[in-house]
Amino acid sequence: MKSAKSKSAKKVSKINEVQTKKAEPTSKQIQKLRDFFEDELKDMFGAEKDFTAAIHKLLKNSTSKELVDALSTYLEQTQNNVERLGKVFQSINQKSKA
Repeated sequence: MKSAKSKSAKKVSKINEVQTKKAEPTSKQIQKLRDFFEDELKDMFGAEKDFTAAIHKLLKNSTSKELVDALSTYLEQTQNNVERLGKVFQSINQKSKA
């Protein structure tokens, strides 16, 4: 029985050793990830703003009530996305810009 406990204790010890040796990300790596995150947010924000403008144009030229209703719903959703993305920018102390 002693050998089974010893093997188990050795495995736990190795696991703990590996876990403590995990390298922490460097500040350069963290900054790269943050820059990537911010760039992606800007892209999404820009796309949603562009969608909003395009939907307004489509609504202006639409004659079908069904199409107007569908576009109006989509416009509302898109405006909500712009608002949410703006809140994300605020949460990371950045200005929302495309």
